[in-house]
Amino acid sequence: MFARYVHHIDRIGKAPEVPAIASSFAVTDVPHGSKFHEAGGADALDRRMNHPIQFPSTQSVSIRRDPAMTMPQQPYQSQPYQSQPYQPQPYPPAQPPAKKSKKWPWIAGAIAAFVVIGAAAGGGEEDEKTTDAAASADVAPVDIAPADVAAVDAAAPAVVEPAPVAPAPEEVLPGLGAPVRDGKFEFVVTGVETGLSSIGDNPYLMSEAQGQFVVVTMTVRNISSEPKGLSPSNQEMYDTQGRKFTSDTSAGIGLDTDVSIWDEVNPGNAVTMKVVYDMPVDAEPAEIELHDSMFSGGTRVALK
Repeated sequence: MFARYVHHIDRIGKAPEVPAIASSFAVTDVPHGSKFHEAGGADALDRRMNHPIQFPSTQSVSIRRDPAMTMPQQPYQSQPYQSQPYQPQPYPPAQPPAKKSKKWPWIAGAIAAFVVIGAAAGGGEEDEKTTDAAASADVAPVDIAPADVAAVDAAAPAVVEPAPVAPAPEEVLPGLGAPVRDGKFEFVVTGVETGLSSIGDNPYLMSEAQGQFVVVTMTVRNISSEPKGLSPSNQEMYDTQGRKFTSDTSAGIGLDTDVSIWDEVNPGNAVTMKVVYDMPVDAEPAEIELHDSMFSGGTRVALK
């Protein structure tokens, strides 16, 4: 670059303006007697760098671009894209199909076994038939006289037939006037009235029956050592058809009775209680079940 600068001075006789970096170049290998030295040499160059040359306005300086100072720009060469070749994944080797076991030897063996068993069974039956025939041929028929048959029958034990079982006797319920007990009370039924259409001594407390009123009169005594409550509503009636009836306590209010709804009986005391039932006209009272309380087992008395 510095040699080009000196050549330019030799050609035009003047030192053009150069950048400040030119002062850092060393002036070497410049032949003496050249226009560079006539123009002042290195001193003139140094002054020019510090003080640029002023050209008159009448002079024009044309600077041509040296083709050698321009370097052609190399075109950008992109690196070719190198793609990796596709490598297929290896598949596992196919497993050979399992060999099927042959079943025909087993089938043939089973058939042969059945044939052998059938032959043995047939032979056994024939042997049994032959044996039975030989035995029957060896046994000679024996004639038995009728007298001998009668003697054998007489010697045989007689067959005893079981005696018929007699039916169990029906339970006989206690009736009117018989004392019965349930819990802490002893009951004695004294009378039964049926076919009443209305009851009540007081005309304001009279009750009309839906069918017929049946009134059962009884005495009740406390046989325990402590007071006990008594109510006619705990007593149940059964007719001849087995139907169950409960007492009508509202109708019993109009009767002359010691216990109409509920009363407490002290130990040893006895009371008269009338229990009223509203039953159909054609119903016949058969039994009454008397209870110490609504949770007791009860005891029955026949009313017929």
